[in-house]
Amino acid sequence: MPQRLPIPHLRTFARLHTASTTDAEDLQVLERHISSAPIPRLDWERLSASRAVTITTAREGESLVGAAVLLQRPRATTAKLLWLAVCPSGRGRGVGTLLLDTVVSAARDAGAAVVTAETLADGGALSKLLAARGFERRDDRGDKSRHELSLWQDAEVNAMASLSLRPYSFSSTTRSATCALMAAMASLDPSMLLTPLMEERVEQEFEAQLPWHSRRPSAALAAVAINRRFEATVWRRSVLTLATRGAKLPITPENLAGSIVSGQIPLVAVRIPRLDRPDERRWRLVTAFGGELFRLVDPQRPDLVQAITRSELRAALATAAFEAVIVGHSARSSASIR
Repeated sequence: MPQRLPIPHLRTFARLHTASTTDAEDLQVLERHISSAPIPRLDWERLSASRAVTITTAREGESLVGAAVLLQRPRATTAKLLWLAVCPSGRGRGVGTLLLDTVVSAARDAGAAVVTAETLADGGALSKLLAARGFERRDDRGDKSRHELSLWQDAEVNAMASLSLRPYSFSSTTRSATCALMAAMASLDPSMLLTPLMEERVEQEFEAQLPWHSRRPSAALAAVAINRRFEATVWRRSVLTLATRGAKLPITPENLAGSIVSGQIPLVAVRIPRLDRPDERRWRLVTAFGGELFRLVDPQRPDLVQAITRSELRAALATAAFEAVIVGHSARSSASIR
């Protein structure tokens, strides 16, 4: 389980404020002191007036010693750090750390699952600061580097429920649905073997079940799980409720979270616009939730932690292509296919 980032030791008495148009002149002066600013000649008056932009300033007394600019459109799940700078006299005393932690916290509170940033590719103080506060360097494009912070890192420390998956490298040629089911069953039953031969067998079982269930992947997955003595519940968009132990519950992120709490693993076939291509719909496991964030795991990409917000998940549940299978371990197999 990831650990909390260390609490920084700050040597600044700076007070933070949200900038307004009256701060534009001071921000222009600060910008002129920063020769390596990623985005030169910013229109501070326009940015201050934008509803999608938040400018956080750090002042020591009357002096502006630093500022950070965050772009996050309403209901967006990705926020971008457009600019962060500290004047020479304020460096080395924690002003940058204070600004960065504050805007990341604000992005999380506004519903973001990811915060991104761009820096010059040759590194520099901002790159070092981002790395120190948990950002990962994703790729270099020309003279710029892209950094990303998944806000699940903080949520997982205080996750209300979390299920761990057994490590295994699935073949890239195996269907994502089969990989998701195998990962769920192996997590629920430690005695289940994860081998290339088992992967091939489960794939064959899945393919054999598809014609019997009108080629609906969710029903075929449930049938495979039931034949292997697991409990399985299927849900499709055409049915607005999930039948569980004789009671019908609406399909909501909250009820999926309840499944995790009870030791079951939801498998969902969704397309998350900011994660997937337009023609892509992958099967993932919902393995944890904490506050407004849910953790998705793609068994074929286990190192990529995919955090989505409650609102993103709710929107995915409302799409026509959505399917889900809730898998649980039971001595007596049972099914509820709606």
